[in-house]
Amino acid sequence: MDRLKRRVMFVLFLLVTVSPLTFAWQGNVTRGPVVEPRDRELERVSLHNLKVARFYIKKKKWAAARDRLQEIVAENPNFSHIAEVYFLLGEVYRKTNEPELAVELYTRVVEEFPQSEFAPRARARLQKLKKPETTRGSHARSKKEARYVHTRGGIGGL
Repeated sequence: MDRLKRRVMFVLFLLVTVSPLTFAWQGNVTRGPVVEPRDRELERVSLHNLKVARFYIKKKKWAAARDRLQEIVAENPNFSHIAEVYFLLGEVYRKTNEPELAVELYTRVVEEFPQSEFAPRARARLQKLKKPETTRGSHARSKKEARYVHTRGGIGGL
C-alpha cells in the first residue's frame, strides 16, 4: 500500500509541476482557420498558366490570355496567386471593352484581397472605370474654349 501511495503521489507531483511548464513553453498558440493543403501539381499547372497568360498580355493576345486566366479560376480557385489572376483578368476585360466584367474583378481584388500588392492598382482602375467619361465632342469643345480663353485673355475677350 505504501508503494502504491508513493506512485500516486509521484504522478500527481509530475502533473502539477510539468503540465504548467508544458503549456507555458507553447505560449499562446492560436491557429488560423483550417485550410485544405494545396495540391502541388495543381499549383504547378496554375503557375505555368499564369506565366503563359502574362506572356500573352505582353504580346496583346487578349483572347489567349483570357482563356489561360479563366482556366486557372475554374480549375484552382484556391490558387496561391489568385489575386493576381483576378487583376490580370480584369485588365484583359478592360482592354477588350468589357468594363462591367473588369469592374467586377477589380472589386473582387479590393474586397477579398485588400492586403495584396494588386489592391491599390485595382482601386485606381475602379476609380477610372467608374468615372463618367466625357464625350469626345465636349472634350474637344473644352480644349477649344481653353485655347480661346488663353489667347483672348479671358472669357469673351474681356
